[in-house]
Amino acid sequence: MNKLTSFFVAIILSVSLSAQTGIKRTLITNVNIFNGKENKILKGNILIEGKLIKQITASSIDGDPNTLVIDGKGKYIIPGLIDNHAHLLYESLPQNQLLLVDYAFLISLPLRRLKWNC
Repeated sequence: MNKLTSFFVAIILSVSLSAQTGIKRTLITNVNIFNGKENKILKGNILIEGKLIKQITASSIDGDPNTLVIDGKGKYIIPGLIDNHAHLLYESLPQNQLLLVDYAFLISLPLRRLKWNC
């Protein structure tokens, strides 16, 4: 298992462990944070309480004995990604017809309506 995979497995296990052991706070220290909005990386710390990100800061955060602390070791952390890729054209057809359809022909139909040479 490579280091990046190990890091993400550690975070997932820590959240799961937190739920099982009653730990309410997780502190991830020493990470490079990309927020998905700005064109910069913040080197800092993230405090999670329950399932909510409570604080993201470049300053140090003090944890209490009930805080699970994870050293990010300078790795990168990014927001969750969503796959907004969809094939809306296929949503209008019944599933049994989709199994038998010629997809190249189906895709060419809107182009033919626009009188493109297909």
